[in-house]
Amino acid sequence: MLKPSFSWNRKKTGIALIILVSSLIYISTILPGMGYSGDAAKFQYVGKILGIPHAPGYPLYVLLNRLFVSFPFKSVAFRANFMSLFFGLITLVFFYLILNELEIPFFLAFWTTLIFAFSFTFWTQNLVAEVYTLNSLFLAMIIYFVVKWLKTGNESFFYGGLFLLGLSLAHHLTIILLAPSLFFLILYYKPSLFLNLKSWLVGFLSLLAGLIPYSYLFIRTRWQAPYVEAPVRNFNDLIKTITAKRFQDKLFAFNWQEFLFERLPWFFKQLVREWNWPLLIICLLGLAYMFRYRPRLALFLLISLCFQSLFILNYNIPDIFVFFIPVHFILAIYLAIGFSWLEMKLAQFFRRWARSNKKILVTGSISVLCLSAALWFLLSNFSKVKMTNVDNYDGRLNALFDSLHPDRAAIVLSANYHETQFFNYKIFIDYPQLIVCHFSLNPEEDFLSQLRRKINRAIRANRRLKCFLFDDCGQDTLPETLVKRFWSDTYKNKREELLGSIYFVSPSLRLWLANQGIKTKKIVALEKKRGRFFSFYQAFIPLE
Repeated sequence: MLKPSFSWNRKKTGIALIILVSSLIYISTILPGMGYSGDAAKFQYVGKILGIPHAPGYPLYVLLNRLFVSFPFKSVAFRANFMSLFFGLITLVFFYLILNELEIPFFLAFWTTLIFAFSFTFWTQNLVAEVYTLNSLFLAMIIYFVVKWLKTGNESFFYGGLFLLGLSLAHHLTIILLAPSLFFLILYYKPSLFLNLKSWLVGFLSLLAGLIPYSYLFIRTRWQAPYVEAPVRNFNDLIKTITAKRFQDKLFAFNWQEFLFERLPWFFKQLVREWNWPLLIICLLGLAYMFRYRPRLALFLLISLCFQSLFILNYNIPDIFVFFIPVHFILAIYLAIGFSWLEMKLAQFFRRWARSNKKILVTGSISVLCLSAALWFLLSNFSKVKMTNVDNYDGRLNALFDSLHPDRAAIVLSANYHETQFFNYKIFIDYPQLIVCHFSLNPEEDFLSQLRRKINRAIRANRRLKCFLFDDCGQDTLPETLVKRFWSDTYKNKREELLGSIYFVSPSLRLWLANQGIKTKKIVALEKKRGRFFSFYQAFIPLE
């Protein structure tokens, strides 16, 4: 067994240093504002407006996001990005505490925590508004409670972990992949818990705790939140949202030949790219050592690793790399144990030189190796993950919206999902005072026909647009009557004014419009926020 090497003061020192070092590095690379991806932009504004993002709806995340974006510092986008950083730091704290409970020597635990902190995938998710660091925090806390339960035998830790497992279902369903490993652990370690009424009661209450936040989806759908991507009007809608039915066709999307000859090689290639072969070999040593001296925990972690890996191997989505974080988390635990095993074996081998400095030098070389790996991860990944200069879309959209007249209505067009969310952020957060209709386009449809259809829909539903177009804001008038009125000769001036204010930023959209005979013009305008110039485009629509 590994010898305990932690005192309470050392533990506090390690936690403080991990938070200090990691936060300084993360802050120096964090995304400063809006951008990175469509999902990140969505999670930057959805909490502020209490909207509903894509399935599974992430109600717990949205409510926590609302809390963080309410803090009075910097921009709403930065606060949402900082939320990911915050949960990432707490994840690292619990990772370090897990190594503490496993009696990993102080320096090895500290440097291994930093290795995981600076691993590429985990590091990137700390810098943008995304759901994965909160998910990793639940993972870390559950594993920590399981480790404490196995170490102390205190069942309160088991019930705590079970409660966290249920609560985490209010965030991301992939955490359920821990359930099989917990089931086999109980079966192997303490099967009597299956017959314990308290176990079933805590299990039910934890499941209930995980389901209660989903009532938020009913409430915000009923109250017609400004952004609802996954509406929940009834129980069937709830099941479809929780289970992310729209993505179910992506699961088990490969046959056995693709699985064996394409997905498995791809999977191991991703692991090597993230960790490299020497560290993976040390991970295997750590796994072997765990099965010898901590078989229960080894079983729990290995089953968890297998289920996480099988899910990744069978899930066919473009951004699958973020789902590797639980795998990397468990591998990092193996890594710390592998380093500890190497240090222990070297100490035993050189025990006959205990009175000389050779033992200290040789065993200390493992700590140096661990430190070197942490520094290598930091230096090699820093430039890859750094996002402090990722603001081109932010500046371009600022220049566009800064040029809009506050008393006139305008239409903005987005060419893809990412642009759609970038425009949404600007409309909901930075420029809510403007009257802007945002239309995302289908490139397979005729532009003018879908433009007319979307304008008609906006006239029916957008109260601010109604007030701009009609003197009485369209009150006591049927929506269809308002649509006809807008396209009549009586409202020709208003119609020309609206159709003369159509803007977009995508060069590909400009080409698509040109192919449909729509004239466009490039405009260079000033972004008032930073005094920079950016270009965007205006479309000229035939008025008749």
